[in-house]
Amino acid sequence: MIAEKRKLFFSFLFYLRLLCAMQVYYFPSGASSLLSHPKPFLMLAVCGLLTSFTSTLMFTAMGSFFNRISDPGMGGAYLTLLNTIANMGESPVFNVSRMRWRL
Repeated sequence: MIAEKRKLFFSFLFYLRLLCAMQVYYFPSGASSLLSHPKPFLMLAVCGLLTSFTSTLMFTAMGSFFNRISDPGMGGAYLTLLNTIANMGESPVFNVSRMRWRL
């Protein structure tokens, strides 16, 4: 029951972010000011807020998961290690620097 709720929650957040990304992709190319195209700019602002909200929810869920699997005897050191590894995987700077070493 709990696993189904988590799956539903994460899929909702995933599709919400995907919807925001599609809105950015289909943003009109001729929109140069807020006065000329108010709807696309309003939708872009709403998508920015929704993306920020979903990022906060995902970060909290990830921290909760790390807290659940970490050893209580290790304290916060293990949580910091897991969070650092997760942040390195999400950081485009780390990914670009890895690609540069391979070239």
